[in-house]
Amino acid sequence: ATQRLVRHWQITQPDAVYVATEGPLGWSAMRAARRLGIPVATGFHTRFDEYLPDYGAAWLQGTALRWMRRFHNQAEATLVPTRELQQFLRDGGFERVQLLARAVDS
Repeated sequence: ATQRLVRHWQITQPDAVYVATEGPLGWSAMRAARRLGIPVATGFHTRFDEYLPDYGAAWLQGTALRWMRRFHNQAEATLVPTRELQQFLRDGGFERVQLLARAVDS
């Protein structure tokens, strides 16, 4: 996937890339963007570490957080929806965490 993204972005020349997942496609997008010098913003949407106890893998929570931190710290910005999550991530060593609140004024 990385090479396909590199080829596509060489043609389309995006100004920046938004990556919404820490999964395999997200890592491929991050590698491709880095290779081409394209700035990356990530979105932190899911506390995967909190799901692990439900699957009998609570012992992997620290590893999951380190893995997510390694991914997001490669980005120029990590966007989060709440101040609480922003502070949690900053306290956990996540860098460049920015608030992008989702709100509806009704």
